Amino acid sequence: MKAPPFGGQTNERGNTMTVASAPRWLSLQEAADHVGMSVKTLRRMISAGNLPAYRLGKAVRIKPEDLEATLQRIPTTSIL
Repeated sequence: MKAPPFGGQTNERGNTMTVASAPRWLSLQEAADHVGMSVKTLRRMISAGNLPAYRLGKAVRIKPEDLEATLQRIPTTSIL
């Protein structure tokens, strides 16, 4: 088996993952900055079970796709 190119890693399926294809995790501050909310609001959403989050040691991380999925579009009514 040859080594993955450019320092990539091989996952459990044998696929090569490079830095660009590796999953990106956001810190609470990065997630708050991304959506224009406070860290305290994000912590409340996590506590309420509305936003999935993951703990790595003492650090809390959020997947960007979970953050985007939590945001809800406000329906509008069209006036004819």
